[in-house]
Amino acid sequence: MHRREPFEITFLILMIISGSTQLVSRAVPGSLAALLPTWVQYLWGSLLVVGSGAALFGILWRDVVTGLFAENFGLSVATVALIIYGSAVAVASPVRGSIVVALCLACVISFYCRKKELRRVIRGLPRK
Repeated sequence: MHRREPFEITFLILMIISGSTQLVSRAVPGSLAALLPTWVQYLWGSLLVVGSGAALFGILWRDVVTGLFAENFGLSVATVALIIYGSAVAVASPVRGSIVVALCLACVISFYCRKKELRRVIRGLPRK
């Protein structure tokens, strides 16, 4: 049975909300998003929405095989979004942003571990 981790589900929902607001609103002056080029803002928001949405779809989908592949793909995309965000924070404010960077790193590590677990399960699936 496909495990549904409450932390992962909650975090993915928050990432969808965050990405959606990035896509539909303007960057607030003085915010990290305001320091980024417009195309990076859209890339970041899109990666958050697509990656988190695909991972959440995979977690909630009834067909376990399809769900595992979707979650695996989604976590990969969401991880890229977190790496972009963490890198931007590290460059913009290395000292003050260290907690945010640490949290991004922790989530990237968590997603990576979950991805490895998913790949192990996928490899063990019977071949058609």
